[in-house]
Amino acid sequence: MTRAKARTSNTSQDQPSDSGADRFSPDWPDIAVLPSGREDSDNDPGSPFVPSRPASPHPPSDGGGESDLENDEETFPASLDAKQSQKARSPRWLPWEDRYLAQQAEKLRLFAQRGDERRKAWDGLAVDLLKASTINGKPINRTGPACRARLEKLLDAQRREQTRSLQLTGTNQEVDDHLEAQAGLATPAMNPIKRIATSLNPSAGETNSLTLSRTVMPLTPNDSNKRASSNKIAITNLWPFSIELSKSRISSGIGKLTDGMAALANAQAALLNAETNRSEAAARMQYEDSERRRIDAEHRAAEAERHASLLAAVSHKK
Repeated sequence: MTRAKARTSNTSQDQPSDSGADRFSPDWPDIAVLPSGREDSDNDPGSPFVPSRPASPHPPSDGGGESDLENDEETFPASLDAKQSQKARSPRWLPWEDRYLAQQAEKLRLFAQRGDERRKAWDGLAVDLLKASTINGKPINRTGPACRARLEKLLDAQRREQTRSLQLTGTNQEVDDHLEAQAGLATPAMNPIKRIATSLNPSAGETNSLTLSRTVMPLTPNDSNKRASSNKIAITNLWPFSIELSKSRISSGIGKLTDGMAALANAQAALLNAETNRSEAAARMQYEDSERRRIDAEHRAAEAERHASLLAAVSHKK
């Protein structure tokens, strides 16, 4: 750069300074070739050196762009899988997802299993839930522990007579259909309660039975309030029967306990009598044995005395 500046300054000193009158615009041909870079400056030794603008560096052609695209294609499914796994563990469940979960849980009955078998069963429930929801509409991709936690939460809400579930979508949405499927899961004594209801009021019992055993299907917004109120009425009608059933079971249990205690006392008395009889029999046998020995001793003594008298008589004769 220093040499170029020096050459430029020397050239500018050698050229005469033009006044305003001597200045003129050169006539360029119609087709002119503009100077381009170092070649024209080399041909004209008097012209100053004008360095050409370096070209912008191009990216290496070793497949780097393709690798970036491949990385983008790899990160996109990874991020998608991460979102899916995050959604599978998310606590956000919609009412229709709860209904599908209750249906699958009612079919499989997973609470009777333990340990690894229960974990495998819940994983299988998650797979069945995904298949069933995919066939009927939008897929529900959840993990087995997430399904178990959600169902336990719903059952706890059912035990506390809650017919609304606060969803994380920002609104209180009606969750009433899945309560019908959960009624058999939440209360093991539901069948005796239905029998009592049928015996007391056949029409009400049949209505409750139909309400509890009906297949759950998605509702329209117009039918939601009606179904919610009917579910509340059905659950409210069943509670007095459950209380009476519990009282009768408690009283029958107390009666059975009293009978058991009386039977135990009788058994203890019989055992004591048996011990007394055994001791009396042993004493009687011992007494009889001693009497027999005494009689035998008396007989032997009499026999010895008779034998002695005979010997004395024989010796006296001699």
